[in-house]
Amino acid sequence: MYMIDMIEDCFFVEASLGGKLDPSEIQVMAKDLAATMYGKDINKFTIMLDYSRAKAMDADTRTQLCWVKDALLELGIRKIINIARDDTDLVDGTTDRIQYVLEGREEFLLEPDRSKLPSVSTSATAMAL
Repeated sequence: MYMIDMIEDCFFVEASLGGKLDPSEIQVMAKDLAATMYGKDINKFTIMLDYSRAKAMDADTRTQLCWVKDALLELGIRKIINIARDDTDLVDGTTDRIQYVLEGREEFLLEPDRSKLPSVSTSATAMAL
């Protein structure tokens, strides 16, 4: 299950993922995310991928999620903020993506710092159960 929200005037997108995820669901989310971002100046946007409520992902699902993040970065997204499930995911994610973390293009947190993020109060643009 996932939900995508966009605050266009703040150049911010939140993709919240929960429950049991598999590679095919990540692919569908990526297509919905692409549709949401279509025609936008992607290099101005920050995206928050919140998978703190998702069950542990298997290797194939994690690989698919990394592919999506790589594609976003190649397209020029300003920054990806990952909200990890636990300390293990935080350390693994940071280690796996260390180059992007060092460049400041990707960040891993256990909780979003809501004081630094825009309020997501708009209706969902894409949602799947």
